[in-house]
Amino acid sequence: MKTENRIQRWLFPAAVAGAMAVGAAGGTILNAVSVGAQTATPTPTAVSSPSPNNQDTDKETMDDAGGKFTPNEDSAHEANESPQREAQEDAGQHPTIK
Repeated sequence: MKTENRIQRWLFPAAVAGAMAVGAAGGTILNAVSVGAQTATPTPTAVSSPSPNNQDTDKETMDDAGGKFTPNEDSAHEANESPQREAQEDAGQHPTIK
């Protein structure tokens, strides 16, 4: 067999194997770079305090600065309020009774 035929027989498979090796190495490098670019420091988000779950959420709130409960002293609200709820409001507690 001629030397030229041996070289030609191995030239194409060698070129394919070399291209696959270069492609695998390039893909690994690009993947490592893109994964590093996607990893970011998380930005903290503001946590909102839950709103009271009662019928009078408009005027009964927690004071943002001190966290102190502010009762609804509206006369229409007071007329429909139970004595237990009024006692909780007077004590500065967030009412648990409707």
